Amino acid sequence: MRGEEGTLPFTFILDDPAGNSHVENPTAPRLDPKLRVVFYERTPSQDLMVGLQPTEEARTAGRVDDAKPEHKA
Repeated sequence: MRGEEGTLPFTFILDDPAGNSHVENPTAPRLDPKLRVVFYERTPSQDLMVGLQPTEEARTAGRVDDAKPEHKA
């Protein structure tokens, strides 16, 4: 980002449970030293948002509870 006095520091956080996003690396094929990639497992609620079906336990309970491991498919 550029301000009146030059470049301003910023942090860009991209959280994409579907994994359909792309961030261009201007230093490719070398690694970008300013880029940090973190992989994680989706929560049961995020699974529902991307169209995955809830587990049988979640259907029986009538709701998806991210805190319950048995609701994770």
